[in-house]
Amino acid sequence: MLNTLLKKDSMPVMVIPDGAVFPLANVEDVIAMNEKLSDPEFMSAVVAMVADIGGSSLEDATRRMMKFLMVPELQRQYNVTGRMGKLCFKDLRLFEVFYGALKSNAITANVNRKDVEMALGKWFTSARDRGGERAARALRQKRTSHLKPTWASTAGPHVDSGCKPTLNPIRLVGPKWV
Repeated sequence: MLNTLLKKDSMPVMVIPDGAVFPLANVEDVIAMNEKLSDPEFMSAVVAMVADIGGSSLEDATRRMMKFLMVPELQRQYNVTGRMGKLCFKDLRLFEVFYGALKSNAITANVNRKDVEMALGKWFTSARDRGGERAARALRQKRTSHLKPTWASTAGPHVDSGCKPTLNPIRLVGPKWV
C-alpha cells in the first residue's frame, strides 16, 4: 500500500489544456471559449478533462461537470433552449463538450441528446438557488410576507344586512358552515 502511495506520479492526472480557464465567469468568457473550441485538438482535450470529472449517474455527472464549467452567476443567464429571455446553451460548443464528456463516461455512455437536454434543463432551473441565492431569496420572502393582504385567506367580501361590505372568513363550526 505504501508503494502505491509513493507511485503517485504514475497515476493519471487531469491535464488542463493551454487556454482553458474554468469555471467560466461571464458571457464574454463563454464566447471566447466557444471560439477556442472550434479547434478540434483543443476540444478533444477539454472533453477529456471534463469527462475526468465523472459522476455516478446522469444527474450527478451533470451537477459535477456543470459546476466545474460555470459559476452560479453565469448559470442563471442560460437555459437549454434560450427561452424566457435567457441565452441558449444547446447551440454552444460547450454543450458538445459536455455531451462528449458524458458519452465517454462508462456510467453515462448510453445517454442520448434528449436525456442530456432534460438533465440540463433541470439543472439550469435550479440555478437561481445556487451561490447563496436560495438563502437570500428566502430572506426576501420573509421580509415581504407581512405585505400580503389579510383577506387573502378569507372567503372574500360578505354583505351583511345590506349595509356595507365586510370581510368575513368562512369557518367550519361542528358539522355546519357558519
